[in-house]
Amino acid sequence: NEGVEDVAICDMLKQGCPIGLFDSIEENNAWPAYKPPPGLRPGEPEELRWAREKLEGEDWASLPIGGASGDMGRQWAELIEKEAQLGRVSEIPFEDAEAFTKVAVIWKKGSRGEVTGVRPIDDFRRSGLNRPIRENLKTTICLPKTQDIQTMLSTAFRGGTGNGLGGSQEAWTLEVDIQSAFRQVPIAMQDRNWLCFFGPPVDDMHQRRRVYRHEVAPFGLVTSPALWCRTAAVAFRVLRRLLAVAETQEGEGPLAISPKFRALLYVDDISMVTCSPRFSLIFMLLVLGLFNMPVALNKVKASRYDGRILGYGVEHGRGKAWLTVPEDKLARVENEVREMVNDPTRKNLRRAMGKLNWLAQVATPVKHSLSVGYELLGVLETKNLRRLNLSEPKRAELLRLVETARSHRRLEIVASGRGVDRYRLHVVCTDASLSGVGGVYVTLPWGTNEQADYLTAGVVPTWFAVNAEEHGSLWTDFKRLRLTAGAVGASTKPEERAGSGNWEFKSGDMVFLEMVAACIGVRLAQVAGSAALTTVYSDNEAVVKILSSQKSRAASLRILMSTVAQSSGGFAAKFIAGERNKVADAISRRPTREIRQSAPKWWMAAETQVVADVVKRLCDECFSVRLPCYSPMAGPERVNLDELAFWAQRQPQSASMEAAA
Repeated sequence: NEGVEDVAICDMLKQGCPIGLFDSIEENNAWPAYKPPPGLRPGEPEELRWAREKLEGEDWASLPIGGASGDMGRQWAELIEKEAQLGRVSEIPFEDAEAFTKVAVIWKKGSRGEVTGVRPIDDFRRSGLNRPIRENLKTTICLPKTQDIQTMLSTAFRGGTGNGLGGSQEAWTLEVDIQSAFRQVPIAMQDRNWLCFFGPPVDDMHQRRRVYRHEVAPFGLVTSPALWCRTAAVAFRVLRRLLAVAETQEGEGPLAISPKFRALLYVDDISMVTCSPRFSLIFMLLVLGLFNMPVALNKVKASRYDGRILGYGVEHGRGKAWLTVPEDKLARVENEVREMVNDPTRKNLRRAMGKLNWLAQVATPVKHSLSVGYELLGVLETKNLRRLNLSEPKRAELLRLVETARSHRRLEIVASGRGVDRYRLHVVCTDASLSGVGGVYVTLPWGTNEQADYLTAGVVPTWFAVNAEEHGSLWTDFKRLRLTAGAVGASTKPEERAGSGNWEFKSGDMVFLEMVAACIGVRLAQVAGSAALTTVYSDNEAVVKILSSQKSRAASLRILMSTVAQSSGGFAAKFIAGERNKVADAISRRPTREIRQSAPKWWMAAETQVVADVVKRLCDECFSVRLPCYSPMAGPERVNLDELAFWAQRQPQSASMEAAA
C-alpha cells in the first residue's frame, strides 16, 4: 500500500498539488480523517473577503496590505527577492490575480530564542480562502507522539545484539532539519492565482506595491501541512530503504528487516539513532539532496551521550535509556509560566499550557495537575475575558508545576520485544456499587495471548472486596476521601457530609467509587509483584478517561488518580463493556462470605489485612496530597478478556458466580 501511495504522491508533485479549492484532496485510509470545526472561525468571513473584482478601483487604504516596516520590512523584501530567484513566488499583473491575502511578518527565532530572520504568514483565515478548502479536505496528518519516541528508543537501546543496535554504547543520535519545508511543494497551476499578496512598498510614499503569487505551498494555508507531510513521508520511506540497502552492501546490517538505525520524522525534523553516524549522516544528506530537500547544515547535530529527539533529551548507558527534559527547555517553560502568572492573559495562559503539556509527556506527575490551567482557560473563553486576577494559592499551584517537573524530568525507557520476556503483565478488572467496591486481578507472563496460554501458565486470579457492611472503618475513610478539597458529591445538603460520616453514597458518587475500586485494584496487583505493565479495565468511561488523560476538575478525583503508583513499565486504563465485566460487578455487590462460598475453589482471596493496608495507605496519601509518581503508557492489546470466562473453565462453580462469569 505504501508503494501505491508513494507513486500517487509523486505524480501529484510532478503535476502540481491541488490545494482543495476546487477539487477534494485525494483520500487515503493510511491518514486520519479530518474533522473541520463547526461554523466559522473567529474573524473568518462567509465568502472571499479580498477577491480581485471587489478591489478594483479601491484606494490603497482599502487593500489587504500587510507586511512590516523598519529592519523587519527590509528583511522581508530581501526574502521575497530570494524566493523569486528560487521560483517560489512570481510577480504578476494585478489583473491576473483572483484573490488576495494579507501577509503578517513575524520574527523567526532559533532554539535559544535568538532572532534568525523573518517568516511571512498569509492570513488565509481572514481572507476567507481556508473556509471552502476545509470542506474538500477529507484526511489530515498523523504526527509521531512521545510514545512513538519511546518505542523507537526501546528497540534501539535493547541490550545485546538481537534486533537492536548492538548495545547503547555504540549508538549515536542524529538530528537533521529540512529547510523551508512547505516551500518545497509545488501548487497546481489552476490554484496559484488565488494565492496572491501585495509585496513591500517600492517607493518612499508607500503608494506602489508589486503583486506576487505563490508558486509553492505557503504558510497559513490549511492544506499546506498535509501536502508537505505526505511529500516528506515519501522521501523518508525511500531514505530508510536506501540506507538499509547501503548498510547491507557495507556488511553492517541485514537488509530492511532490522537495519542498524532507527529513525523518526516529525514534519521537517528527522531524528535517527544509529551505530554508524558518519555513514548514515552523509548518506542522508545525499538522498535528501536528490529529492531537492535542502538541509539546514547549521542545525545538523550528532551526539553520542546527550542527543535530542523532538526537543527531549536522550540519555543512555549500560543497556538502558531515558527520555529527559533538557535544562534549557525547562528554563524556557519556567519563564513562560512565570510570565503567565504575572500577566494571566488568555494568550499567555494558552501558550504556557501548551509548554506544560509538552513537559508532562516526560514529567508525568505534572499531567494530573494541568486541569488547574485548563480550568482557568475555560473561564477566560466561556466568559470571553481577556485576563484573570489570580489568587495567591492559584499562583503557587501553577508555579509548583515547574518544580514538580524538575523533580521528575527523567523517564526510563522500558525495552520491548525479546528484552522483556522476563517481565510480567498485571490485569485488573474492577467495579463498584453504592454499597461496595471490588474486582479481580491476575499476573500473567508477558506474551500470553491465547486462552490456552492462560490455562497452562498456572494463572490464578485473586479477588478483593470492600463493602460498607463488613468494612465500616474503611468505608468511612472513603467518605472522608470524598470530602477532600471541599467535594460534597451528589448531596444537596453539604452538612450531611460532615462530622462522623453518617451519610450514604448516592448515584452522583459512582464515578468516585469506580475510581476508588480501580486504584485499589492497581495497588493490590502491584503489591503482589513487579510487572512491566499494569492494565486496569473498568466499565465506567469517565474513570477510564480520567486515568488515561490524567485530567479531572474534581479535586477528590485528581488526588485519587495522583496516588496510582508507577509500575516499572507503565500503566494503562481501558474500557470494558458492562456485560463483559459481570464478575467484578458481582463481587462489588456481594458480602465476602457469599463470594467465598460461590467463587471457584482455585480462586484466591486477597488477604483482609493486605487490602486494609492498601486502602489506608491510599487514603493517607490522598489526605496528605502527596505528589504523584505516575507514568501512563498506551497498553498493548495483549489480553483477551472474554468475560473472564477462561478463569471459570478450570473448575466447576456454583450457580451464583457462574451467572456472573
